[in-house]
Amino acid sequence: MIAAEISENPIDKRSVYIAAGLISGCGALTFNVMPILVGAMADAFQLSKTELGDIVASFSIGFTLIAIAALFWVHKVNWRIASIAAVALSVAALAAMTLISTVQALSLLTLLVGVGMGALYALVMAILSGSNQPDRAFGLKLGLETLPGAILLFLLPVTIAPTFGFDGIVLTMAATALLLGTASFFLPTQSANSHHIQSSINQQDLWLTILALGASLLFFTGIAASWAFLELLAKTQSLPTEDVGTILAIAFIICGVGGFVAAAIGDRYGRILPVAGIILSNCVGLWILSIFTSSIEYAIGTSLFLFSVNFALAYTFGLTAEVDSSGVMIVLSAAILSIGSIIGPATAGRLVESMGYDAMLLFSAGCAIASLLLYLFVYRIHCRASPRSLRVEATNKQKCLKPLPPGFHAPLHDTPPPD
Repeated sequence: MIAAEISENPIDKRSVYIAAGLISGCGALTFNVMPILVGAMADAFQLSKTELGDIVASFSIGFTLIAIAALFWVHKVNWRIASIAAVALSVAALAAMTLISTVQALSLLTLLVGVGMGALYALVMAILSGSNQPDRAFGLKLGLETLPGAILLFLLPVTIAPTFGFDGIVLTMAATALLLGTASFFLPTQSANSHHIQSSINQQDLWLTILALGASLLFFTGIAASWAFLELLAKTQSLPTEDVGTILAIAFIICGVGGFVAAAIGDRYGRILPVAGIILSNCVGLWILSIFTSSIEYAIGTSLFLFSVNFALAYTFGLTAEVDSSGVMIVLSAAILSIGSIIGPATAGRLVESMGYDAMLLFSAGCAIASLLLYLFVYRIHCRASPRSLRVEATNKQKCLKPLPPGFHAPLHDTPPPD
């Protein structure tokens, strides 16, 4: 029965998964190469640290506002046309940066890039929320979206920036966004279940959705806090700059691999064991980063820490999609990532200044653990109310952990278990 449901769902096609992942990669492109872009902006426009901060904030504002606004438009538009329009806006704004000379114009164009890319990210969240296998769908999306950024992180500093400077960087980003944007033609125009989208959501599902979004926010806030300072952390042990750059680039690819691993696992082992295991990996990585003295130890800690990012988000996004009976609030996940990327570094900077890097790492670990506890709370309540989740968990307990009691079988249909 379940296989039939999956095969009939137009979202659960490989072509849709791949197209959505590439469009998501376009939406995440500026976030992923932000360190390189900010450095090039500073050199080209002679910007102060405050001006740089304001420009980065303008991108986050545009990204966040359009993601929140998606609550009202994402299920009312043709997804394919909306994606093409958002790609066009992003490409045009990036290309136009080569024609301006004022900080005000740069801020405005950066805001427009945020709007275009935020719309793409929210759009993909809405599309994949209709999957019958949300953990796998979001895992594949998160893995694919990392690849373009990883390639540019290697390419831009070595081949583009030294020769072509800021103009070369933004034009390369525009060309990459345009190339990724061709995947828009492989997106569905609208969900086959769009007529089932509810204009309202019952109170329990509303609170569960908010709490599930909170789990993603807590986790990503902790990630963003330490990610922003990993390079500076390496300098406390006088690690070679070349080693640090290579380690961070490779670890970023490992971050993408985490999404693919989550997609491969899905709910095969339930949804508790994978998330608990990856949070443990996150905390072990942070612990190693608190005691490292060599490049090898730094590489191990960074890799464990970043491997957890896309892996954990695949499950928190998947849970949000499942508890969101309205089919709409999942798009707020895009805003959640943007908000976390603002709160995390701001908090970490203050902790480092007042108490040192150990306090920052402890904050990140605390966010990860709090996220796990919130995830478990939401999932347990949802299992009681959702026969499908109960079936998945019961089936995997039977298969992977221990036999079910005699006479008990995981229900094959969405009917409540016997009292």
